[in-house]
Amino acid sequence: METDSVAHASVQAPAPVTLGLVHGLPNDVYHGGLGLSSSGLKDFRRTPWHFHALHHLPRPPWFDASDDDEETTGVLFAGTLCHCATLEPVEFDLRYAVGPAVPRYTKEWKDFVKREPTRQVISPKQYAIAQGQAAALRSIPTVAEILEGGESEVSVYWHDKPTGVLCRARPDCMNRTFGPPDAPAIMLLDVKTTTDASKAAVSQKVARYGYHHQAEWYSRGVAQATGLPVVGFVFAFVESAWPFACSVFELDPEAYEVARRENRSALEQFARCEQSKTWPSFSSEVEYVSLPRWAGGVE
Repeated sequence: METDSVAHASVQAPAPVTLGLVHGLPNDVYHGGLGLSSSGLKDFRRTPWHFHALHHLPRPPWFDASDDDEETTGVLFAGTLCHCATLEPVEFDLRYAVGPAVPRYTKEWKDFVKREPTRQVISPKQYAIAQGQAAALRSIPTVAEILEGGESEVSVYWHDKPTGVLCRARPDCMNRTFGPPDAPAIMLLDVKTTTDASKAAVSQKVARYGYHHQAEWYSRGVAQATGLPVVGFVFAFVESAWPFACSVFELDPEAYEVARRENRSALEQFARCEQSKTWPSFSSEVEYVSLPRWAGGVE
């Protein structure tokens, strides 16, 4: 799973990678390893300097400082729980322990945490929400079909042919059994948690968070790495509140064409920056800035 949060590479030299499909690679090793990911290219689109700072430079000592409640109750963590319950249900009880129905500041909660040194402790409500979301998603025939026989969290590596840039992806689920036996094909699935799974809201999220870039990146990379056609990339959205309404979408051809064009442009710029070892920010020269139109400006 590649989230919208920044995945920071290690400042130490990462281990070499094998092109193609890599099974069993831990999530932190994947995110700390070599290769440009879709989320990395998203950082690069903001400015090359953002990518360089977030993925190449040592992090400040205070960067990882965060409130414990944010790590265990935040939106991103809720999405992680949903992903695990949906995509890797066997792993859920191995990674998480359900604590008592008491506040986290109580002695009962803290004592329970001490008794679980190898598993992350979650609340009964967090458990119920994650399992409810997983059940809702699996009740959708298309999602169930992809999950049945699909592979979760497989790391994919390839070299972009025009630029030579090493690229990577980690689809939520990849099913290689689509198509007839003599002509296998791949279907990809990506699970997203959201406050609103309606079509209008999803359209806005696709544009805002660059999900179209992700779909094109994964589809092209997986096809190149496996030599098999990718016949679809399905987004499955599930709402974060009960009754966990779901929606399932594929992007239209126009969205893919926009993503293909913009991914290609960003990749070419990335290759130039990598070759020249220069990572410009927003601007390096003094520029004029105008007032916005609402404040009396002309732009």
